[in-house]
Formats: sequence, structure tokens, C-alpha cells
Amino acid sequence: MDDVRPVPVERMEPAALETPEAIRAHFDALVGPVRRTEFTAYGVLCDQQHRPQANRAVDGCPEHPSVQECARLVSTFAEVLAASHPHGRLLLGVSRPGPDHVVESDRRWYQGLNRTCALHDVRPLGVYVLTPTGTFAVTLDDIL
Repeated sequence: MDDVRPVPVERMEPAALETPEAIRAHFDALVGPVRRTEFTAYGVLCDQQHRPQANRAVDGCPEHPSVQECARLVSTFAEVLAASHPHGRLLLGVSRPGPDHVVESDRRWYQGLNRTCALHDVRPLGVYVLTPTGTFAVTLDDIL
């Protein structure tokens, strides 16, 4: 689970990921249908203007991770980002099979992202869930 791999995008958009539509389009270009059936975490490392600088992935994530497991995995992305783009932005995508609505593991990813980003002086851009049939954001309302 800790092997981080780069994820090339054939047509990486230089545009900032500032809207849900832009974020969904980025993940649609990044993650194909087969990968959306697997438990994988995708870190999109962005500069201060929300422009993607690199995409990273960790395959084989647990189906039901704890918040601590999520935070530990997200820290691998946050450490690379903090070293290469101080005060950068981190967008997290989590692929999984299942329903197109927030489940408990999605909430844990959200909590892990926010905890980790605070420790690394990295701004979180959010968590998006990538299922075989959709892409959607996990919001604060989903957590409360």
C-alpha cells in the first residue's frame, strides 16, 4: 500500500482546479473505468494557484481504513508537495467500487486529508470519490 507511483495524464490541463467541474474533468482524464473499481488513493499536487504539478497514486488501499491509516497515506503526498511547492494545495481522489454517495470510509479520507495537511502546511483542496459510475466530492456537510 505504500508504493507511490506517478500517474501520467496524456492531456494534463494547465488550468487551475478551482471548480468542481474542473476537478471532475481532471479525475476523468486521470482515472479510467477499470481503475475506478479498485481501492486506490490519488494525490493531485498543486501549486498555490491550484494548478496541477504532479499526480501520484497508491494502489491497494484498505477497503475500510481508519482515519490514522488515511492520514499516514496522505502524508506521503503532503511531504512530497511541501518539499517541492511550499504552501501548495493537495487534492485527494479515492477510487472504490460501490455506491455514488458518501460512505463511512469516504468520511475517514476527508478527516485524514485535513489532519495531515494542517501538519504539513499544505492546503487541502478536498476529497473526491471516483466510482465506476460517477465522481463526487465529500463535503463538510457529509462529515457533520
